[in-house]
Amino acid sequence: MLRKGLFLGIFFLSLSLSPKNLNSTTVVFLTDKDLTKMADQILTGKCISKESFWTSDGKRIYTIYKILVNKRLKGKTSQQIFVFRQWGGTKDGFTYYIPGLATFEPSEEAFGFFTPPNSKGFRYTVGLAQGKLKILRNRKKKLLMRNTVGLHFRGRKHFRGKIELYEYNEYESKIKSYLEELKRKK
Repeated sequence: MLRKGLFLGIFFLSLSLSPKNLNSTTVVFLTDKDLTKMADQILTGKCISKESFWTSDGKRIYTIYKILVNKRLKGKTSQQIFVFRQWGGTKDGFTYYIPGLATFEPSEEAFGFFTPPNSKGFRYTVGLAQGKLKILRNRKKKLLMRNTVGLHFRGRKHFRGKIELYEYNEYESKIKSYLEELKRKK
């Protein structure tokens, strides 16, 4: 009887750890219009610094990013360097990983939608990875790539994240039109 109970316990535990649930975070799907409305800052820029630290209690890791702003579409500050911190990172050989959280690498260019800072001063991209688009360049075009592979969208059966490509100028124009629409509604 004990062996049967142990087997059932392991079986149900394995179901809860199925590949569907591993390495993903469940979030609400947001449209680009939602991202635009919810963002406190919308900007394009290049990551010039990424540094991870331990919290004072030594239990978690957070990362401070510095982005050299190329263009600010939304936000009241005129600072050329946008600094924000968020949970996650690697320090002293330890990694604190949050599936679906957008991260930035030095020299990477990105188009980002950022939340207002919370009470502890942390910011995130709106909708986690939904709010970051990497800027890609080739000889003829400037593209944006959104990678939401680490996300699972609540309320959308069998809808997991994916990689999407957009033409940069068209996407920026769409976001600017959403911003104009928001201004008119005020």
